[in-house]
Amino acid sequence: MAEDAKQDAIPAVVGDDGKGAGKKGKEDKKAKKEKAPKPKKEKPKKPHPSQKAGPNFSVRPVEGGDGEIQVTAVNKRVHTAGSIVDGDILQYVGEVPVKGMKASDIKALLTGPCGEKVSLTLVRGGQEVKYDLYLDYTPLVKAIKGGKPAGKGQSAEISLKLVDTDERRELFYLAGALPPLCKLLVDPKAAAQMQKATASLQNMMQFSMWDDIHVPLQQVGKPLVTMIEKGGLAKKMLAIDLLLRISLAKPTHRVLVAGGLVESCCALPKGIIPLALPKWTPKGWKPGKKVTGLETKAAKLIGCLARVDDETRERVNDGTNSGVSLLVRMLQRKGEPAGALNEIGEDSQAVACEALQFLALNGGCRSTMESVNALPTLCGLLETPESAHRQLDTEEIERGFKEYDGSRDGSLNLKEFEAWFVDTGRGDGRQAKAFFREVDYDNGGNISLPEMIEFLNRKSPAQLVDVHAAYAIRNLAVTEANRERIADHGAVAKLVRMLTVKDHEE
Repeated sequence: MAEDAKQDAIPAVVGDDGKGAGKKGKEDKKAKKEKAPKPKKEKPKKPHPSQKAGPNFSVRPVEGGDGEIQVTAVNKRVHTAGSIVDGDILQYVGEVPVKGMKASDIKALLTGPCGEKVSLTLVRGGQEVKYDLYLDYTPLVKAIKGGKPAGKGQSAEISLKLVDTDERRELFYLAGALPPLCKLLVDPKAAAQMQKATASLQNMMQFSMWDDIHVPLQQVGKPLVTMIEKGGLAKKMLAIDLLLRISLAKPTHRVLVAGGLVESCCALPKGIIPLALPKWTPKGWKPGKKVTGLETKAAKLIGCLARVDDETRERVNDGTNSGVSLLVRMLQRKGEPAGALNEIGEDSQAVACEALQFLALNGGCRSTMESVNALPTLCGLLETPESAHRQLDTEEIERGFKEYDGSRDGSLNLKEFEAWFVDTGRGDGRQAKAFFREVDYDNGGNISLPEMIEFLNRKSPAQLVDVHAAYAIRNLAVTEANRERIADHGAVAKLVRMLTVKDHEE
């Protein structure tokens, strides 16, 4: 017993092997804790909601109908009267016979991208009926309406591909697309998405039947007008480019004028045109804000609005806007009382002249033009020598086009076009973007070589100023007094000379 106690009292000697074994055990435990990370499974990317559109009706088997499929719950707001009705017997979806199929399988056949056309064969009252079904746009509209700004912009961009015919544009509108697109235009949190929303709205406004279907576009007017009142120069340029495309359609014209578009262009203190012109102060004339080209687009927009009706022409000329006087000042340029302080260029002068030609259709506007001495200036413009219209070297353009066409698809996108435009010394990035928007009329996101050559070879507004002046003089010559003044300024002889010049056939 004593010996056992002694042995127990002797401390155990741990050798190097013991220490090593202890460390190794700890390392093994640590290694167990630090397991190799499991590779993350990549979640399959969810398809965009616009890829899961339905037909706006349901189907079910006919009781005791030997597998026949009946149409039910038709959305009459989408499907016009008589096109497809409850109780129709569905026989084929495309070329696929549906008799005896499960309702879920038929639903899969009737699901696809928004606006996809599906041919249906129906039986109604014993007669076979063919119907072209366009899948519902509601999922796409909901995607534009809800979610984060980037998602809304992506949905607006997707609409350019899915809304490409008049039928689809009407269905897109009927699904409620206008309000969310307009809201996206002016949403301060979605400023980066404005261009996509604008392109989608431009695309929808190409619908040729706006006048016939009398759609209520009140929700469009104020947001669009707000766009040219707030924001930077690029945003205002983009907004006016859109307005120029839709201002001639009567429904949009009405709401734009009612929304204050004329005042945004002409009225003090913040009207686009008066801000660019010299102003009179007690200390004399002071120069206006730097000329940017925005005033030219505003004058062109006034000309578009003035084409439509006499009421608009009167509004342009009222005491609030004084639009005729402003345009005459643009027309007179350095010849106006402010002299050299007027920095309006020749192209802007020509655009103002074109707008005045339409305003001269109104008696009140004609009186204002007479009172501010517009007639001598117009008659003087008939003598404007036309600068030689140089046809560009097509081969040179083609070489540059191929050099910058990175995708080799025969077209340039905005980034490629901007690089070509700036590198060849044609202007800066802002001018390149404005040029691109004007050429890319269908909002496809690219321009082809023929489109670019045709646009580059067109005449500038300044080369047509004498033609616009001639039209304005014609519209002023409705009174005996004006005809006498026109003759006194020698305009008759000048007009006769113009008729002998072949280059003025237009």
